[in-house]
Amino acid sequence: MSRTLPPTSTSFQQTMKELRINLNKSISRKISKAVEKDPSLDMEALLKDIVEPYPKRLSTAEDNYRIGILKKARDESQRNEKRPVSQAQHQVPGGPINVLWPISSTVLDVLRDKQDQTEDTLSLLRAGLPSLIDSGRCLHSLASRQTIQLTHKIVLKVSPISSVGESHLLNYLIEHTSIPVPTPLGHVTIGHLSYLFVTYIPGDTLKTRWSDMSIQQKITITNSLDEMLKEMRRICHAEGAPLGTLCPPHVCKHLVRALSISQPDIRTVASFRDFLLSDPYPNTSSSYLRWLRSLMKDDYRVVLSYGDFHLGNIIVSDDDGHGNVKVNGIIDWEMGGWYPDYWEVYKALNTRSGSDQSDWWDNIPKSIAGYDQEVVALRAIEQSMMI
Repeated sequence: MSRTLPPTSTSFQQTMKELRINLNKSISRKISKAVEKDPSLDMEALLKDIVEPYPKRLSTAEDNYRIGILKKARDESQRNEKRPVSQAQHQVPGGPINVLWPISSTVLDVLRDKQDQTEDTLSLLRAGLPSLIDSGRCLHSLASRQTIQLTHKIVLKVSPISSVGESHLLNYLIEHTSIPVPTPLGHVTIGHLSYLFVTYIPGDTLKTRWSDMSIQQKITITNSLDEMLKEMRRICHAEGAPLGTLCPPHVCKHLVRALSISQPDIRTVASFRDFLLSDPYPNTSSSYLRWLRSLMKDDYRVVLSYGDFHLGNIIVSDDDGHGNVKVNGIIDWEMGGWYPDYWEVYKALNTRSGSDQSDWWDNIPKSIAGYDQEVVALRAIEQSMMI
């Protein structure tokens, strides 16, 4: 299993180790001072006062660390979205260019407009990408990921190399469903980065529109999304075929604190569950892991899943001049692929907080609902894993 860690100067594990060291030193000093003051004190009472709140103090320190990382990432995203892409000074990595999806003539024409001479495709990419990115409009930026509108028809997604597979899934959806998704216009990896060109879908995110929509508009949108999800979930997964991405190396992806990527060719629901349980905290007992494993069955259906179903990835627009709203498209399919049928609603609920008052959560499409026990079990698994 490989892992992409959050944007920090040290890894999550190293930071947690440092937090424990500092907490342990603080406790050690407290014990030393107490014994120095009264060598005959009741150690049982002292240790009880220290040991009982220890897990809570450690959990609070961990939560504060995560909150700080998320705040830093959000602040950076907001700064990037307020400035032209040119200020980001994108640098194309060195190394060979691997073509995962053919570069369309539409993209090549735009690249040629940035060059003074005709070159082959790979040379055009290496020479033309920096100026093309610098002249684009940043639609979204978070850590090492950027979504940039290059023209009124083309969007470029720059992300870590772990995003491979999205172009194949988009093409599969176009060929086998009526779901409105971006058309892949080319996909390459250069060094540690992935560059995916797709068509631009105009409109507003449902996140910006939802709170101002009427009840009828919300029902219309929810019903449309439900039909799209039903269409996906009706597609049969070949028995014994790999879970995860539709193209080799067929890996599964899971994002909680960091992005975790499985070894290739997970072929059963039980093996997928084992992947979710593959990186526990060092002090997690084997009996507790067995209990967590027992909470999940082995016979869930495997269905085509989006894996990132939230308001910010759904594009809507006014359908006519009479207040009707329609779904223009669903974007960002990086986390999609073949997954157990409970996966869609679990990932959809990942962005929900206890203080969120939005009625969106009361309108989750019915086709993915009904897995409350699995969601609760997966939340328990999350708390025990280092990913």
